[in-house]
Amino acid sequence: MISFTKFSFAALVAVLLLPSQWMWASPQSESIPERPTTELILPETTVALVQIPNFRDALEKMRQTAGGQMMADQSIAPLVDGLWEEAETSYEDVKDKVGLELSDLTSLPAGEMTFAVIAPRRQTPEYLVMMDLNADDGVLDRVMDRGRELIAETETEEDESETEPEEFDSVDGFEIESFRVNGRKVHFFRHDQTVVACTSLSELNDLIQRWMGQEVEKTRPLSANRRYATIMKRCEGTNDLDPEFRFFVDPIAVAKSSTIGNPSARLTINLLPLLGFDSLSAIGGTMFLDEEDYEAVMHGHVLLTNPRTGIFALLAFKPTDYDPEPFIPQTANNHSMVSLDAPKGYAELTKIVDSFAEPGYFEKIVQENINDDLQLDLKEDIINTIDGRITWFQWIEEPAMLNSNRNGIAIRLKDPAKFEMLLDKVTEKANGDFAGGDSDEDSPQAIEKREYRDVTIYAEPRSKIATRNEQRDRRRNARNKKRRRNKEGEDRPRMEVSIESPQMAIFGDCLVISVDSNRLLEVLIDTHLGEGDALADDEGYARIVEESQKLLNNELPIANFYSDPKKQLKWLLDLVNTDTAQKVLEGVGQDNKYISGIKRRLDENPLPEFDQIGKYFNQTGGFFSDDDTGVHMLFFTLKSEEE
Repeated sequence: MISFTKFSFAALVAVLLLPSQWMWASPQSESIPERPTTELILPETTVALVQIPNFRDALEKMRQTAGGQMMADQSIAPLVDGLWEEAETSYEDVKDKVGLELSDLTSLPAGEMTFAVIAPRRQTPEYLVMMDLNADDGVLDRVMDRGRELIAETETEEDESETEPEEFDSVDGFEIESFRVNGRKVHFFRHDQTVVACTSLSELNDLIQRWMGQEVEKTRPLSANRRYATIMKRCEGTNDLDPEFRFFVDPIAVAKSSTIGNPSARLTINLLPLLGFDSLSAIGGTMFLDEEDYEAVMHGHVLLTNPRTGIFALLAFKPTDYDPEPFIPQTANNHSMVSLDAPKGYAELTKIVDSFAEPGYFEKIVQENINDDLQLDLKEDIINTIDGRITWFQWIEEPAMLNSNRNGIAIRLKDPAKFEMLLDKVTEKANGDFAGGDSDEDSPQAIEKREYRDVTIYAEPRSKIATRNEQRDRRRNARNKKRRRNKEGEDRPRMEVSIESPQMAIFGDCLVISVDSNRLLEVLIDTHLGEGDALADDEGYARIVEESQKLLNNELPIANFYSDPKKQLKWLLDLVNTDTAQKVLEGVGQDNKYISGIKRRLDENPLPEFDQIGKYFNQTGGFFSDDDTGVHMLFFTLKSEEE
């Protein structure tokens, strides 16, 4: 047995991959059958799983996607090749320490790559790794040899009486070797190109038993795990194809097994039912590449029990339509919507808080800290007037800056006129408190009201914004004096950002909030008044809705998502091509050889124009739906209609 007191990630990889030389050369039993699927050899007590069923196939499918085709496009391929050469050059700096060629590392994955956490009953978690590795051209042998060297480098001198001999075992023709890593044994074997390593010899033996087609007493395979089977069934593709990626986790089981022997942590786990986490059965998902009309399809499923309690009842979803609010401009690059039952959620929140104190405690806190201070009734004036549909969106403001992506929020209201009266009341109260008495024109204000095209905008006073910006500029100038200068003795340039305050207004049956832009509300109001194209009329958005309806069988979603990466790409190209960005990149490159190399490659092969590569970026959409098994998520990227 080899024992370590110092250990690195590289050594862990070596331990997982590298049995001793004689074992690799030893003959395998001819009676060993072909490896069954992973879900047939892992135990049903698997509580977490991350799997790439076939790394090479996934990589090949990625090359066929629009992104892969873009990398091969003549307009960008020279830049990609140049950046890869820069990576190879940078790798030379650590090559001697790693002891392997970069091509060895990149060619090593050959098939399946799986990581699993197993929670044997009433025991702490065990960990398992299974990988199909490339044994062609001696790649695996070179990695093995370097792994042995890493093991030797990290091995510490121990008293002979404490040093255990190496251990080997043979089960049904599988040669098992064990190492000790940070005081814990790791056991593993190799069959053909497959390497399996596990922290439990018992679990490894059980896996071999299932591999050989035998049943394991008292423990069924993962395929018999109802939670796993339900999620994978819910997340399967349309053509019975294996996904390129899948994951599964039973978070409560992971938490319980990880806290065995820790009383304080177990106490916390035992409190989870009070918050409703006992409703959470498992989470899982899959990803498919190049499936029918889609570049990629990603499924996710939150498996919930019924009835839902606590926090999962608090998230009281309700169906809604796909139509965006009519004032969202067509220039929006991201749009997300969720629909909630606000009164029901408020009632569940009351129950949760009261369960930790006494009946009526939550309402008492609300009355003392919100209702009395603002002179309103939170439940009646706000919660019961919210329709429950909440929209978040992004809009790119010109000129291109680091924070050009501006954020907006729209909350649909049942009675906009009543809510505006409430907003006026709160504004008057806030301004009166801020001034220390009754508000008047000469008193300082907390909230300023101004008009834009007959719409009232509530915002921070311009005078306060100007003062804060002046203070920010003074601090920036002071930092500039202390900052390191470039080789010419000048201050290094910085990317500009625009810091702006939130604003809000009520129009289009919504409370609309501009989180970080002075211009966004005006753009939204113009669109609301019919000046400017709306997202609802965008052909790309319409296609996303059409595909979502098809995937949902015309059911209504509880949330939907839309993104147009073309707009994001244009902003990025505009930003990178600014003089300031080029100077910043050049300045950073003075201290970083890799960044300097990237800058040189960009100078030699400038980024293509938007029209050349925009065709490779396609709209992305998605939705959430709710059924008896839980909440299902589906995201997809469309294939280009030009193909």
